[in-house]
Amino acid sequence: MRALLPVSCLALVVLGASSCTRGEPVAETKPAPPVDATAAPSATCPADISVAQSLSAPAGGWDAFEDDSPTQLMSVAVFDGHPREQASLVPDSDTESAGRRVVAWQLPENGTRHYWLACYYDHSRIALTRMLGAGIKGVEVTRDPQVTVGGQPVVTGIAFK
Repeated sequence: MRALLPVSCLALVVLGASSCTRGEPVAETKPAPPVDATAAPSATCPADISVAQSLSAPAGGWDAFEDDSPTQLMSVAVFDGHPREQASLVPDSDTESAGRRVVAWQLPENGTRHYWLACYYDHSRIALTRMLGAGIKGVEVTRDPQVTVGGQPVVTGIAFK
């Protein structure tokens, strides 16, 4: 069954849509399975994504075009509950060693709520999110401050504890 729903581009991505165009029918989809502590690297944020963006109305006197800048992973966040609830967690630690910066979240048991990982991309309003399995007790994100994407140190690794 297909239905037309007034949803944001972020919600479309969460629902599994491959593009974000207003008025496009949104197919009912199943959310991705939770990531567990033994997750393969493919369960972490994709390094880049392919997106299609367009104006919802013409800008009088202007021509629109899509530049070919890559849509690269820019930042990662951990949420208490689905990211649409906007309960982003502050990291428990932020350390720098050997030219790398490691941000870590400790994830204690939180009952029936779940923790979620959100991946944000440069040159896009699209974000990807995935529920973390109950067995994950922490997340560590490693960055290289010498290289930036969207003004942020590039993400070089994501580890689940």
